[in-house]
Amino acid sequence: MMMEENEMNAAEESARNEGEKVPEEEPALSSPRRAGGFLLLLAIILLLSSLRTIFIEILIPDVDESMQMVMQRFPAMGVSLWVHKAALFGLSIWSLVAAYKLLKVTPDAVKVTKAYLLVFAIYPFVFPFISMGLMGIPARMYGSALGFYFTEVFSPGELVGVLIFALVWYAYLCRSKRVRETFFHHVQE
Repeated sequence: MMMEENEMNAAEESARNEGEKVPEEEPALSSPRRAGGFLLLLAIILLLSSLRTIFIEILIPDVDESMQMVMQRFPAMGVSLWVHKAALFGLSIWSLVAAYKLLKVTPDAVKVTKAYLLVFAIYPFVFPFISMGLMGIPARMYGSALGFYFTEVFSPGELVGVLIFALVWYAYLCRSKRVRETFFHHVQE
């Protein structure tokens, strides 16, 4: 073993003396790291928010008596509510999967989490149109229906909060050195 190293060192030295380029060794891959710092925080947020959504928004009925009367009169509104709950459930499961993948440091964790964040940010803006289509609201009433949705269902503050949350974490996943080192295993020189 020592003799091989001496021969390699001698060959490298003679190559340097002759002005040839010595092939550089490629950087070794570091061992996978655990999710820590802000990655761990993101995973915990995704986990807790999905559990909150499942238990509070989906499992606990939030329809009061007046809303039940409206839904009896307009059954399509009930369908819209169930579609919304199904979408929330799907987003919650996706959030749980993203949190699990971040914690287990799987190769596709960043891709899955970034896709979730994009859909999470877009959903509150797309759902009203799906809902209005399901309920058969005429186009001339879209303005008032959207006004109701964006004041009663989601306040402007909540919409801005959703966008800021998704954009900040998406940018973090794209630009963070920790994310690169944890998921792509490159040694920084």
